[in-house]
Amino acid sequence: GYETMKRNMPVLNEMLQMSRNLTKEMHQQLGASFSFQESGCLMLYKNAETEKHEAEMAHDAASFGIETQILNAHGVQEMEPDVEVNAKGGVFYPIDAYVNPAEMMAALHEYLLNAGVVFKLNTEVLSFEKKSNKITKLITAQEDLIADEYILAAGSWLHELCSKIGIDLLLQAGKGYSMTF
Repeated sequence: GYETMKRNMPVLNEMLQMSRNLTKEMHQQLGASFSFQESGCLMLYKNAETEKHEAEMAHDAASFGIETQILNAHGVQEMEPDVEVNAKGGVFYPIDAYVNPAEMMAALHEYLLNAGVVFKLNTEVLSFEKKSNKITKLITAQEDLIADEYILAAGSWLHELCSKIGIDLLLQAGKGYSMTF
């Protein structure tokens, strides 16, 4: 619930700020080859209950030094003059930024290929070999792969994968949505 989220806010804020900064840095390093817009995020509400929740969130964000702007219906409409907005009000977070995920992944893929990274696509991982607390070998259906470091990037299956190889990961899977207009 909200109390658990409130306890986690300092860590989540730190992670989000780091992620935003690293994405901005990556955008610059990859020659601005994908869309990265620092245009903010507008959270709208239509009823008093949601308004109270958004005001609390804005207050919490402000306590971390995040700029917020609480807007009435007229203020929201001024921000979106080309669209008829049906909302009681909203909270604007100017710091928020957006990327085009498909463009970002294509740019990153091209960069890594040019840097000599070899992608093993459609390669089923069967198991790992470990020595002490270190993975020493990745066993796939086609071959064994040995590397100095391994990056586990299994998305929402990361916790399940880590538990299979004896890594206790304090992470819970989540999901997000993206819409492009």
